[in-house]
Amino acid sequence: MGTKVKDYYDVNYGYFLSEKISNVYENFDEEHFISLLKPELETLSFNNRQILLAESLKSTIQLNYDDTIYIFTKILGDEIEGSLGMFTQGWWLWPLSKYVAHKSIIRNVFYLGLN
Repeated sequence: MGTKVKDYYDVNYGYFLSEKISNVYENFDEEHFISLLKPELETLSFNNRQILLAESLKSTIQLNYDDTIYIFTKILGDEIEGSLGMFTQGWWLWPLSKYVAHKSIIRNVFYLGLN
């Protein structure tokens, strides 16, 4: 049986992502990021893993939204061609998109005065 999608997002993935970020953002505390993941990441469902990773990014980067997005753009690499590349090459971006989606909802609520 093959690897479940959720299992790609394990602690090793956390090391992979933290290395990418620390290569472009020297203040990224890799140890702190991993310490937020280790206790429970591998026990969670796919969606809850994405949430934990996104929240851990927010806790570790501690910059405003625009500066965080700038960091993310520095680690993206080349544009992915075609829809299949999204899964074969872009799978590792899912927690970043969860971060963006969550922050966008919060920003829209704030800016629209819906709070």
